[in-house]
Amino acid sequence: MAMKFSEYDTYALKSSGGLSTYASNGGVNVLKTVPGFLHSVTISQLDAAPTAGDITIYDFDNTSIYAGGSSVLFRHSQTTAVFMPITVTLDVPFSNGLAVGFTNAIKDVNVLVSFK
Repeated sequence: MAMKFSEYDTYALKSSGGLSTYASNGGVNVLKTVPGFLHSVTISQLDAAPTAGDITIYDFDNTSIYAGGSSVLFRHSQTTAVFMPITVTLDVPFSNGLAVGFTNAIKDVNVLVSFK
């Protein structure tokens, strides 16, 4: 019998499908609107010239995310340097929902979020 990390282990992981900054809706992409579990974030280049900016993953609170009131689960500041893909394993629960935000300046970067 496999050992369970948390109660969320009984649910299969989902994926954001490779969010790109081009897919952002006003800078924020809502992935889930109920509590869950954030497993990992993978960040990779879309082409040879990424631009600088921030990628922020929020514990989504629909009433305040656009005012900056939602809790930040993870923030990555991207530079213009060429980089290898990175995966950050977080394994943290979220209480309200899950959203990914991008600053307006960031371009040519893919973000893949795995969550339950």
